[in-house]
Amino acid sequence: MKKSIRNLPLYGILMAVGFGMPGSAWPAGTDNNFKEIPFKTVDSGTYQTFIQNWDEKEKPVFCAWIRSTSDWSKLFLSAVTMFNKAPAAPPDSFYSKKQFLVVARVVTAPNVAEQGQVFIAKNVTKKEGMLRLNYEFKQPTSNAPFSTKEYLLVKVSKKSYSSGTVQFIENGKIVCEVTH
Repeated sequence: MKKSIRNLPLYGILMAVGFGMPGSAWPAGTDNNFKEIPFKTVDSGTYQTFIQNWDEKEKPVFCAWIRSTSDWSKLFLSAVTMFNKAPAAPPDSFYSKKQFLVVARVVTAPNVAEQGQVFIAKNVTKKEGMLRLNYEFKQPTSNAPFSTKEYLLVKVSKKSYSSGTVQFIENGKIVCEVTH
């Protein structure tokens, strides 16, 4: 009798977890019908650029699918400095095989510990006519007196996916879609 009473809280937790999981409780990024595809996160310092302004009140999460040099130049502006030798953009030849998914937000400037942690790519998945970028967003907690545009730049192969709709899934919820 003592053993069964001692394990009662454990059984309650297991039952709650088991009953709470089915159906719509699964986050948007975990559909088993989607196949994972390889991707690489590109560091924001790779190119000497910054994202152009947008109306963050109207659109707090900015999403883009960059498939050409033209797409890149509509979103990014050059920020060339004298001693930095990084390119302002990928070469035109890059887009014959690769493309970018971009998600951005205006946030309070992150402190040193939060830099590089505002956006974390979890996975990229595909299914007929649909590509999904599933990522985690963490609002910076610093008390900085200014804001900054933070973004996630993800590189995927055009061979993996080249047309249709891209969904951007932030912390398990669809925040925007882009169609080409």
